[in-house]
Amino acid sequence: MKIPFALLKKWISLEKSPTEMADSLTHAGLEVDSIENDVLDISLTPNLSHAMSVLGVARELSALFSQPLKPFPATPFKTNEQSFSAVIMDPLSCPRYTARVLENLIIAPSPSWLLEELALLGIRPINNVVDSTNYVMHMIGQPLHAFDLSSISSRIIVRHAQKDESLILLDERVLDLDEEMLVIADEKNPLALAGIMGGKLSGVSSSTTSILLESAYFSPRLIRKTAKKTATVTESSKRFERGMDPNLCLIALDYATSLIQSVAGGTASSLVIDCFTAPFPAKTFVVRRDRINKIMGISLASSEIEAIYQRLGFTVSEVSETTLHVQVPTRRVDITSEIDLIEEVARIYGFNNIPRDKVPFRLSSIGQSPFYTLTQELREQALRLGLQELLTCDLLGPSDCGHSQNLISVMNSSSQEQSILRPSLLPGLLKCLKYNIDHQEMHLYGFEIGRVHYQVDGHFMEEEKLGIILQGEKDFYDIKGLVFNILSKFGAPEFTLSHLVDFHPFQQLQASVNKEIVAFLGQVHPKLTKDLPVFFAEINISLLATLGLQKVTYKPLALYPGTTRDLTITLKEATTLEDILNCLTPLKSEVLEKVSVVNIYRHESLGTGLKNMSLRFLFRSPHKTLSFEEAEKEFARFNRALEILYVTKN
Repeated sequence: MKIPFALLKKWISLEKSPTEMADSLTHAGLEVDSIENDVLDISLTPNLSHAMSVLGVARELSALFSQPLKPFPATPFKTNEQSFSAVIMDPLSCPRYTARVLENLIIAPSPSWLLEELALLGIRPINNVVDSTNYVMHMIGQPLHAFDLSSISSRIIVRHAQKDESLILLDERVLDLDEEMLVIADEKNPLALAGIMGGKLSGVSSSTTSILLESAYFSPRLIRKTAKKTATVTESSKRFERGMDPNLCLIALDYATSLIQSVAGGTASSLVIDCFTAPFPAKTFVVRRDRINKIMGISLASSEIEAIYQRLGFTVSEVSETTLHVQVPTRRVDITSEIDLIEEVARIYGFNNIPRDKVPFRLSSIGQSPFYTLTQELREQALRLGLQELLTCDLLGPSDCGHSQNLISVMNSSSQEQSILRPSLLPGLLKCLKYNIDHQEMHLYGFEIGRVHYQVDGHFMEEEKLGIILQGEKDFYDIKGLVFNILSKFGAPEFTLSHLVDFHPFQQLQASVNKEIVAFLGQVHPKLTKDLPVFFAEINISLLATLGLQKVTYKPLALYPGTTRDLTITLKEATTLEDILNCLTPLKSEVLEKVSVVNIYRHESLGTGLKNMSLRFLFRSPHKTLSFEEAEKEFARFNRALEILYVTKN
């Protein structure tokens, strides 16, 4: 719904920008979709029929900013003594019907000021009379309709349609009516589909000189049912089906009469048709102060609550420390109980002003399943590693399973392509990769956590797996690094060669933790990827869950600088780093932090079966900065210990 800023000023004086208004309306439950050229585009939920007009939004702003509304414009008009009559056959479908005759009108295009304001409202102009009724509907919310008086043979009858009746609508559709539909008719024929659209034969045209101007209140349920059945949704039906104010009918009739006379001339009947069976009093509710504060989670005094209701245009007749008697005007059809009035206090107080304290709660005394917790941790770790989560179907076709054996078939499968439970995550991820490549997305770094199924000696097996797929600017060491990173929390993984047919024969490994094979990784066999380098890993989460997480101990960072010493020694080819470390282990040292291999050199000049190994010793004290002499003394001790491994060249 479009609400021009310029038209709001006709009802309320506000020194606020459209942006400030939009923010306040949004906090009060009226979502502002956009602001363009000082026009607010507002989305309304079905319960907010009172805000389906410029005046309705102005009332909201009046309450939000404590700014009074301007008085309703005076509606003087020239009168005549023309009389007319109407009768309501079903008061439940039409509780109130008002109308007035206007004569000696001049039908013409609307004046420029009205055309400009209609354009702001997004309304297509037709002629000065119809434009006036549309303008009034958008300004104050009450739909109106003008009938060419010459097309009405007698009095107006508000009734249900008769069997086999039809009506030519203003959009020239021929509508077959039924007994559930309400029509505005004369003694001979239906003239309009009540509350929805007028008939073509009674419409205002350039030859019209006199009109019957209608302002009525129809049953919301009936209008909605008819609009849906006839597929005819209009600005009028939108308002009626959400609920209108029966006490607005006469006000809108006078407002529209004055406007029509100002743009089309003529005189108006002083004898107004006003058919109703009972008055429409305001509703009164008792609201409990402690109930308001309990639901909102704050503490408001009765005077503060009363002030909010008064800003909304409600009347508070009795106020005590515990309750308030609130009289709600008939325009607020959405308020039917105490809780609705509590919501009004929250809206105007501002949902954004209500503190949002975290409420501690315990869902259950039973903790989370360790397996579920592990799966969630692995999912979060994969996301942190830059992988995107993928979801694929766990049903495959025989051609997708390749060399897999011991498959489990689905009974009564819907198709051959979904007849087997997947034995691995690889086929589904390859399908996902193909879909991306077909859509010109050549890079995919993803993972999936899901179950696989297979048979072992006639027993059905189910395992949770983590699959990783890499394609595009990634290599074998990337997939190995990801697997190492994930498995390291369970212990130091060991990688050994594997011999799986779905992997490249020379680029595949199996990873073990505590001597349990928990993962396979490598480049997918080129035959499966049409020579496109794709890297895949599959980690057995079910098996990892039995291993448990490795306890990690962190040491504080060193406070003092370290110093290094390098040593190159000639060794037999069979001598390993482990042999060297075994020689050094008996030497207790508080300052030796690390021994690492810098380089291994082999050359024929060294002699057959010999090699040079360069070692680097890192010395550091946890208590002070080591002096040169202290480092040299420690280095000499280790050098002497290694002399038994030296090979002396002749």
